[in-house]
Amino acid sequence: MELFEHNQIALEATLTASWDMMYAEAAAFYRANGHLDIPRRYRTEANLPLGNWIMTQRTVRRGTKSGILTEEQIKKLDAIGMIWESPHEMRWETG
Repeated sequence: MELFEHNQIALEATLTASWDMMYAEAAAFYRANGHLDIPRRYRTEANLPLGNWIMTQRTVRRGTKSGILTEEQIKKLDAIGMIWESPHEMRWETG
């Protein structure tokens, strides 16, 4: 295996681990609050930027930010009540 391929695999594993960790934080928030309507600046007790992470998942899925969100990840987020519209879009629709 070339060094580049090895580094790429290591990077992907790190990114996935980070996604899984943040997903666990989102799932805990959902269990405690019954929703994922999280303010953008919200940070967990461990000082993790959960609100920003939720916003990033939205923009990656929408294609306005580079990144990869797999179908499995989308299903996991859907299962805990992910709100895919931005708060601005939601206010527009309800207004």
